[in-house]
Amino acid sequence: MSALGIVLLGAAATGLCMVLADAWVVRHVALSSDGLAAAERTDWYKLLRIMGYAPTWLAVGLAITLIDSGRREGGLPNGRPLTWERGPFVLACVVVAGLLAEGVKLLTRRARPDVANPDELYRWISWAAEGVNTGDLALPSSHAAVAFAAAWAVGKLHPRTLPVGLLLAIGCGTTRLLAGQHHASDIVAAAFVGLLPAVVLTVLFGKR
Repeated sequence: MSALGIVLLGAAATGLCMVLADAWVVRHVALSSDGLAAAERTDWYKLLRIMGYAPTWLAVGLAITLIDSGRREGGLPNGRPLTWERGPFVLACVVVAGLLAEGVKLLTRRARPDVANPDELYRWISWAAEGVNTGDLALPSSHAAVAFAAAWAVGKLHPRTLPVGLLLAIGCGTTRLLAGQHHASDIVAAAFVGLLPAVVLTVLFGKR
């Protein structure tokens, strides 16, 4: 089996496991209103939550661009300018992943979990009811997609950082489960939505 086949098979298996776990997660992971309020006051929750906040990564991308300002390939005076390569790559991955997640939400139209009524696992919102408003839509999580996109992008630039980035992205997704705003399968879908821009942009621009 090819590497792509293995990846697709693994993705399908992971997605199936998360779908099977969705009901359990809604019942046992989502916090009560008091528990969530207490968690939101903690520093660890704020840290993980902000990983899915796009301006966090816009600032990181800008910082990388400033670091690369004036640098040239090979350190040579006539080398290719490197200023607009790494930082914009991170920025593009995050922005595209966030927009893509919002677009997929409009297509799937799966509602956020009803923690008060977990027996009704999946609900769907019609176009007539919400139109292009994604506030009540959940599949995939936009915050988790942004966090995973940043992890994939920075990991592409600096491979040794990938485990740390993925742990932070998983943590961001976990905060969305604790808040009762998403199913587990929403987070898995977000991981692949976040991966897509990094893969496509890498293919389009090669080693650059």
